[in-house]
Amino acid sequence: MSHTMSHMVPEMNYADMLSNALNDLINLNQKRKALNAEINKLKQFVEATLAIASVAVRDEFKDYASEVLEALSVNTSLADSIREVFDANSEIGFSVADVRRSLAETGFDFTSYTSNPLSSISTTLRRMAASGELRSAEISGFKVYAKQAKRGKIRLLSEVRKGAAGAKQS
Repeated sequence: MSHTMSHMVPEMNYADMLSNALNDLINLNQKRKALNAEINKLKQFVEATLAIASVAVRDEFKDYASEVLEALSVNTSLADSIREVFDANSEIGFSVADVRRSLAETGFDFTSYTSNPLSSISTTLRRMAASGELRSAEISGFKVYAKQAKRGKIRLLSEVRKGAAGAKQS
């Protein structure tokens, strides 16, 4: 007598699995951004400390510091770093100077750029606006950029900080 066993396969809840996976990705990305900012601050501290340290200390740590800093080197493009600024502040318009300030706060390394950082940022923002990735407006005499997905008024970062808003869309 042969017996056939029917194995029950549990029903997979793909919606819950996808929701959990996407939430995990969001959380990990936020942690990565925080870690990258901390790493960049420490890199800048090491570089600044080496610059003011005595010759003996510089000689002792120069090779090791170079090794560590090179291993930590993240080749994040300027455009990708600018995207992160807008992703974190999707409701706000940024002038070129605001973007530079935000990049500096996150520790973006401009040392490999031969041109002025403002010029590089301005060129990148214009290209991103021309491609439709960002939109621009003239606000309080400043050219301001914001994420394309939003259709409301663009508010200048400094005005948002003061609690005031006013925009003339271009």
